[in-house]
Amino acid sequence: MTIQDDSIWAAGFATNIHKYLQNLDYFTEISNYDFLLHTWSLAVEIQFYLIVPVLMVLLSVPFAGKLLWCAVFFSSLWYNITATGPLQFSSLQSRMWQFICGGIVNILPKEYQNSLVLVPGLVLLSPVTFLLPLSAAILRLICTLSAATVIYFGNELTNKYVLGNSVLCFVGDVSYSVYLYHWPTIICYHRLGTIDFPRLPVI
Repeated sequence: MTIQDDSIWAAGFATNIHKYLQNLDYFTEISNYDFLLHTWSLAVEIQFYLIVPVLMVLLSVPFAGKLLWCAVFFSSLWYNITATGPLQFSSLQSRMWQFICGGIVNILPKEYQNSLVLVPGLVLLSPVTFLLPLSAAILRLICTLSAATVIYFGNELTNKYVLGNSVLCFVGDVSYSVYLYHWPTIICYHRLGTIDFPRLPVI
């Protein structure tokens, strides 16, 4: 596929679908220096935003709406854990549960907050977790639930010094922009022969 083809799929927020139709694995494509590979996450995000209004309308249906949301959440989570191949990493069906998890945190009643619950959440988010021999799917589960725990159970003190820390807020503000332009920059350097070493794709 040419960069023109990739650009069309990326402009339609369907990079992840494009790679699936080609049966291309994300991590294999990293080694091939695919110029627009990183737009898969933007595609998943937009795809979710297109679907969620329908789900919100269905949520207004008594009982059945909530049952549907639960079904979507747990089926997506199960798919994330059990699926293999390109769909397991970059498909909407394997990532939807993470978006829903964020929504749940936003609507949960605040009276259940307890700062003591922050401890396991912070521990699981520590670098030590990533040294354990866990599958990528389980690590995604741990990271998502731990982040949700920290956000929901954070009190005024933790929000000020952890979530509201100026350095962390700055990193959060620029992180997605850096993500979007760092990969094309690396590709350009690679193709110009300016930098090239075995671990370059990891960056």
